[in-house]
Amino acid sequence: MLAESTLQHEASVFFWPKNVPGRTVHPNLMHSSLHTSAGTSVWEQKGITDVVAARALLHLLRRRDLLHSYGGDGESGTLVNRFNDRGRGQGVSLSPNMIAATPPMPELLAYHRSLGLGPERVICPTYRPRVPVTASFLKDSELIARLRADSSLQGIFFRYKDAAAVELAKRLGLRCVGCEASSETYAALNDKSRLAEAGRVYGFETLPVRVPETVDGVPAAFEELNKLYGAGCILRTGRGAGGFGLSLTRTSSQASRAWSRLRTSGQVIVVPFIPPSKQGRNVSLHGYVAGGQFAPVVVVDQIVNGFGFRGARCEQALSEDECDAIRASLPGLGRWMQAAGYEEAPAGVDGFLMRGSEGLRFVVIDPNIRATNTMRPWSVVADLSERTGRRFVWLFEWMVFLGPVRDMQQLSQRLGTDLLNPVTLDQGGILPSVINRFGLGPAGASRMEIIFIGRDPAHLKHLLSRVAELGFRYV
Repeated sequence: MLAESTLQHEASVFFWPKNVPGRTVHPNLMHSSLHTSAGTSVWEQKGITDVVAARALLHLLRRRDLLHSYGGDGESGTLVNRFNDRGRGQGVSLSPNMIAATPPMPELLAYHRSLGLGPERVICPTYRPRVPVTASFLKDSELIARLRADSSLQGIFFRYKDAAAVELAKRLGLRCVGCEASSETYAALNDKSRLAEAGRVYGFETLPVRVPETVDGVPAAFEELNKLYGAGCILRTGRGAGGFGLSLTRTSSQASRAWSRLRTSGQVIVVPFIPPSKQGRNVSLHGYVAGGQFAPVVVVDQIVNGFGFRGARCEQALSEDECDAIRASLPGLGRWMQAAGYEEAPAGVDGFLMRGSEGLRFVVIDPNIRATNTMRPWSVVADLSERTGRRFVWLFEWMVFLGPVRDMQQLSQRLGTDLLNPVTLDQGGILPSVINRFGLGPAGASRMEIIFIGRDPAHLKHLLSRVAELGFRYV
């Protein structure tokens, strides 16, 4: 059995200084100024990005006086298993101070620092397998006392805020920043069973939803919704995340069986399945909520495996009518979140761009009212764009490689100049964000999050082909 981590957890706080012995952080790679004027930016997505809101989000993620918690595993329905357990909260970031389930590889963190990125300090409570990181933190009174005495920290940012997060902020003596809404607000806005009603009340398009309270009500709900497209129905838990807790059914009997299976995890909703011929682009919208407005930051094409989320791509430009359809949803989304008390915080929604008799529509199918998985990779690419003065096409993807485990030395040898280089950032490249190694059979496996940063679509395609050479993978 291979060792599950290169680091042991005797210490709760893992600190990595700015200047690592044997490594040089080039002066021109340090974080750019936050006080740029409003207007255009090299990283903006034409027709979509509200540059002022995007800069506000970048400022939030860069703040040195905040402790950043990106794990989000306290959200109901979030899948935690042996493949992602140790990596919760890890990743390349603009944020100097971060909470994670376990420390990242020292050599990977040093590599991120050589690129002028972070984190600088990774704070880990005593590791408890599959226990939400915030809940583990609350059991680590010594670590809480040490951080409470740290005068450099003035606030804490949670990707998703639950009751445990509220309690942790209180015990640390830190105010919540960028996540001021109550934990009840987070829970209500992310409840998929309420999305259709929110769309009707506040004026954005969604799919119709039925919520059978018993299995006897499933056949009628299925038959009603199946008539819309004739392709079956999706059954899912009201609080599932990342595409998990979801089942495609083609008949009412299949739907009844799926309801019985999913009901053990909570309320089950029924929505019509939109066949691929009518789906259009499967996109997600990410933005910043302020002043009762949902200000868009970036729209990406989703990368999915079946129905499971595995990453996002920002390569193909949106047409004028696609931008118009997305922008038409913004006032309603903003009114919905303002009415719930969600302000001065990041949020996202998933949906389809669908063309019908009345033209192109953006149909919201999932609420992600929190900091999304896409925002950290987006912020890293935006930072690199600012420092190099060029726009990149990019994508990030989670994947598991079966076979010999990988570390930074092996990746450098295998990928060569295609690995993002601190001296030639403007050329783009492959940026490993998270690497977790674990035993699985005779050879082991490596789970990675990789950000691909291309100069153009052809270069992005080349980078993807280079990673494919690392060996067999699945997501």
